[in-house]
Amino acid sequence: MEEVLSRGNIEGSLISLMSNKVKTQGGINLAQGLPSFAPPKGLLRELKEILRGSYHQYPPGDGHPNLRDFLEHNYRSKGIKEYQFIITQGATEAISLCYNYLWSLAEGVLPSFSFDPAYESFIHLPRIFRQKLTLLPFQDSDSIDFEKLENCILKNQIRVIFIASPGNPRGQTLSREEWSNIFKLTAKYGIFLIADLVYDQLYFHKQQDIPFEEAHSGVFIVESFSKLFSITGWRLGALGMHTKHFQGVKNTHDYTGLCAPSLLQEALQRYITNHPGAANRYIARIKKQLSQNYSLATTLLKDAGFTIKPAQGGYFIWSQLPEGINDSLRFALELYDKTGVAVVPGIHFSKQAHRFIRINLARTPNEIKEGVMRICEFTRKKHDE
Repeated sequence: MEEVLSRGNIEGSLISLMSNKVKTQGGINLAQGLPSFAPPKGLLRELKEILRGSYHQYPPGDGHPNLRDFLEHNYRSKGIKEYQFIITQGATEAISLCYNYLWSLAEGVLPSFSFDPAYESFIHLPRIFRQKLTLLPFQDSDSIDFEKLENCILKNQIRVIFIASPGNPRGQTLSREEWSNIFKLTAKYGIFLIADLVYDQLYFHKQQDIPFEEAHSGVFIVESFSKLFSITGWRLGALGMHTKHFQGVKNTHDYTGLCAPSLLQEALQRYITNHPGAANRYIARIKKQLSQNYSLATTLLKDAGFTIKPAQGGYFIWSQLPEGINDSLRFALELYDKTGVAVVPGIHFSKQAHRFIRINLARTPNEIKEGVMRICEFTRKKHDE
């Protein structure tokens, strides 16, 4: 059995490490959540039309009023009341802004919790702020053991919980009952909840049913226009919060992120305001493509001996390596060196995930087929060695 390769002096995000290999040396990027889908044509036309306009200076710090109204109306229709949104520089800034605010509110004592495997921000924000992070795996059925969760909360005096649904890297969604129990449990103990809903509209078959009417004032919502419209370089996300938190979050944002790009906000708000039908059709096409890519990739991977954790939405496949391959970091580095395909080692999301990799689905069908076939061929050769 080969020795598991340590991260050693590899610092920073393994997502960025693997993605940057493709950006600088070429290849197929199945690492970063970087879509190769073209943005909506109507959105690009709106951007072109306003280039000579007066949108090149600072916008309102909390975001374009029309974008904020769009989100607030959307969530009111879902049953969540008295919520306001701030437009941020992507969802990553929204998560870090929220954590920064809560850390200040909690006077620097913010024991944190996430399910394992966890998105990188959920792991590293507590580390940056020198806070304890407690991790708990999902059950084998992908469901939440609420007795274990409550015991974990009490034992570790948890003050904030991160939840991503669809998950990243897992792609699993919570049931309505699970969401209800999460809302009740966090309300019972006065715990803040950061709900990462970046991929909520990018589901494969059926959108998750979240009982927003049960959400309490300690629930924060993270959204992303960047992923929804395949404009990740535009860095447009949002953070939603109960009105009682709005001024405090806004004050924090003024000194940390300040604002998202004015020009890009203006183009986006014009697109979703003037072309709502086209925007909805675009999202529907992206959902369909992601679902088809998921089916194609999982079929090929299973034939090569991979075990796939079922996903209900999002950009990613969380895949267990075939028997006999026990080092996700070594696998990912060798895979890129020999095939030019970049994936993310599972250990980036969990110390226990030595036999897992995360694969980005948000590519063209040809890229998915070629990239996954190279992964499968590389894996078969490793077995023959």
